[in-house]
Amino acid sequence: PRLDRPFLIQPFLGASGDKVIAVGAHFPRPKFSPELNVYTATASTAKLKDALAEVRQESAAEKIVLMADTNAWSWISNEQIWQGQLELPGSLVGTELMQTCCLDADFPPAFTFD
Repeated sequence: PRLDRPFLIQPFLGASGDKVIAVGAHFPRPKFSPELNVYTATASTAKLKDALAEVRQESAAEKIVLMADTNAWSWISNEQIWQGQLELPGSLVGTELMQTCCLDADFPPAFTFD
């Protein structure tokens, strides 16, 4: 599988002085498995994680907005992606699984990505 999916990272300084990093990313497709470690190993985000760590250090931003096609199976939670896959600290506010794919089939296990 290709492990070099595209991403963009941009720090911003808000009018209130808050430092925020916006991330747009498309994660690699994982192998089908109910195991989190298989998702983590096969939907590798190492390049994204490293680049995000560098921008966080340079910008001193604490807040991150992630807009991503994570290609995660329905049983992979936002928290598992945030803390496990990207190894980001802090609290998280995320969306529920949404039908956003071109093949919206009510989330059958074999075709559910979000």
